[in-house]
Amino acid sequence: EPEMRASLRRLEDDILRAGEVITHLLSLARASRTELEDLAQPVDLTELASATLADFSQVAHASGRTLALDAPGPFVVSGHPALLAMALRNLVDNGLRHSGAGGCVEVQVRPQLSWIQVCDGVDGRPPVPEATAIEHVGLGLGHRVVRKTAEIHGATFEEVEPAPDGFLTCY
Repeated sequence: EPEMRASLRRLEDDILRAGEVITHLLSLARASRTELEDLAQPVDLTELASATLADFSQVAHASGRTLALDAPGPFVVSGHPALLAMALRNLVDNGLRHSGAGGCVEVQVRPQLSWIQVCDGVDGRPPVPEATAIEHVGLGLGHRVVRKTAEIHGATFEEVEPAPDGFLTCY
């Protein structure tokens, strides 16, 4: 019985990972074919960030992490809402997976600087050992999707180095 449960758990994890890989590959293929000019519409990145963080709130709470939004007001851009949402979801999900228990993922929106970034860290505390991060094996496809989405929108995707105080990574 215990061996069967462990095998079923591993199988479930493998299936979820395979589904995630397929989702990323499909997203990347769609982003490659997208004609932004035909599909562009006004998108408020502050509203998008707020909705994305709300979607992840239960996952964050259950794993002992916090979510934050630092946005002085609306930031409306012309773009493809589904691609922008997917890119932001990838970054928030990545931040949650790689921050340790007690960590924070913060989306920062700066209309005056024309950027949005996602930072993760541990609220000024020393980094938590990797063993406490949410288990995840990825192929780096999420960042490819984000990079392609940024390119389609005439933007760039990069890691901010060094990360701002209180954060380990920031994109």
